[in-house]
Amino acid sequence: MGTDEKTVAVDAANQRPLARNSLERLNYFSTHSKDFFLYLVQVLMAALLCLAIAFATYALRLLSQSATAGYVAPLLLTVVVVFVISGVLCALGLAEAGRMSDKRIDAIRNNIQKNIDEINRKLNTPV
Repeated sequence: MGTDEKTVAVDAANQRPLARNSLERLNYFSTHSKDFFLYLVQVLMAALLCLAIAFATYALRLLSQSATAGYVAPLLLTVVVVFVISGVLCALGLAEAGRMSDKRIDAIRNNIQKNIDEINRKLNTPV
């Protein structure tokens, strides 16, 4: 086996797990369309979060320039506040979309049911 053949074999061995993971992910998303939609929402929210951070940074720079000139533009201050609020809402949307997948909902449901069972067990136990 030559060096080129060894390199090809090593490359193929490295690509196999990646291909398997991609196939598993596609199979999962084909049967769980809600999770695929939530994934797309997360990507969109991440993009909006980056956009809000970029605009807020730019507006903060303009605000600091006006503050050094001796005045603060109220409209510019309002823009900064709106972008900060939109950034927080985007982060919240990312977190909530991540929690609403089928896998996580089942895990959360099971944990809540365990807590209810534990409370019922404690209440039914004679003291």
